Amino acid sequence: MRKGSTFWAPWLVLCLSSAALASPALDQLKQASLHEQRCLCQQLETQTLFTRVRETTTPVDSQSSAGELLARAEAAIQASVDDAKAGFTIAPLRFIEGYKGPLNPQLTFAAFDDGRTRLGAALNGVYSVAKNPSPKGLKISFCSYDEGAYRNTLDRAGPSLRRACAVVASLPDPAPGFSPGDEEPIERETWRIVRHLCGVDEAPQVETKSPPGSCKQTWTFEDAAIRVVRAIQNETIRLERIGVPAQKEMSQLTERLEPFTAELQTLAEHEAPGFVPRFTTIEDAIRQYAWRRSRYVLGVDGRVDFFPLKGGFNPSAEPDKNPLPRAQLASWQANLAGSWGRERVFLKMGLLLGQKRSEHMDSLNPLSPGLSFKATYVVGALVGQLTDDEENVQVEGQELPPHLLVGMEGSVAFVTKRTPTHPNLVDNANAALWLEFRFTEKLAVRTGFQLDAETVTRPEDTSSTPPRAELGKLQYSVPAFVLTALQF
Repeated sequence: MRKGSTFWAPWLVLCLSSAALASPALDQLKQASLHEQRCLCQQLETQTLFTRVRETTTPVDSQSSAGELLARAEAAIQASVDDAKAGFTIAPLRFIEGYKGPLNPQLTFAAFDDGRTRLGAALNGVYSVAKNPSPKGLKISFCSYDEGAYRNTLDRAGPSLRRACAVVASLPDPAPGFSPGDEEPIERETWRIVRHLCGVDEAPQVETKSPPGSCKQTWTFEDAAIRVVRAIQNETIRLERIGVPAQKEMSQLTERLEPFTAELQTLAEHEAPGFVPRFTTIEDAIRQYAWRRSRYVLGVDGRVDFFPLKGGFNPSAEPDKNPLPRAQLASWQANLAGSWGRERVFLKMGLLLGQKRSEHMDSLNPLSPGLSFKATYVVGALVGQLTDDEENVQVEGQELPPHLLVGMEGSVAFVTKRTPTHPNLVDNANAALWLEFRFTEKLAVRTGFQLDAETVTRPEDTSSTPPRAELGKLQYSVPAFVLTALQF
């Protein structure tokens, strides 16, 4: 009996002294964990409401960007057998860090090879509503975890953490070169952090290194739990490596840990409530959820085209009657459009109103109302699969894999009053059928054919026999085009 007492006495003193030295601030650790979960939950809800799956690329000569939400900026070059165009679109508010509001203003500048310049502005608003499958069906629980049950879990694990901290407080400082297994040599840092979290008196303060915008403000209960287990595991590995000379220390450590081995296992398996499936990042879950949601966008935009500004020599025989263009207004157009998108499909319809003229000295044509449409479908991945058997999108590093889209878009503008010189109801129209190779979410190449129908006017000729009256009719062309777009 005396021998046993002699054996346990030093350990009893060590346990009591360690407990006095290591008293973790459990309340602070628990509150930090609760704060982080609430913050993650709120952040996730905010992001899922406005996060977009990129579903459209806007050509330089697009009828309208109303009803579409693009990236922060997009530069594009479009070439065909007829002409070439280059343009740039920017969404200023999306450069504000953390901005996820529903309003998305856009500014456009484009240049055409005939010297015309285009300026445009758009304002779009997005509304997204959950459809089947629900977040629960996707195994994502946004803010639906039981906070009371989580508090109880932290309370039950608190005494286990306190006892483990008492052991850690008595562990020696690991050798500088000690690195168990193939792990990185972080044991000394782990030992320093866990002693700080366990409240060891002489332990120096160790601050968290949280990125800007992170929900983590300070160390959490989970930080302490995982590190206290790791520190004890590291000590066990260290003594095993020493072998026979450390056999007595190993026996003492084993006997000391034996009464709460199960509690250590509980600490090792302890995790904060998961808002997303394991091994899935929050960003991936947001992208997955956004893919399965219906997205509605309503927007307005306007654009103006100007003839080039020219100066110097005028080769016309009658320069007074045919002056050089001085950046006069070539056309203007206003649009109201709405779109719906979900998973592979994107549909858009719009109303437009505008005027234009062929030459800078002509008068603007009468107001011309019209309709526009656009439809795209994601065919599939260029390599591998875009979705699994349940139509869950396969995300690679928070981005969709390279994929192929097929699309159709067009518009038609009508005359407000038909006349003998302009007998057609349609003033102008266009339609395009294209394939878009989306190599990344920032780089896309589109190729296709476009049908253009435009009213051209044959001037009046009274000198001919018989005299010819002025007549305006549609002229058709089918140019092929290639568009390269880069988003930021």
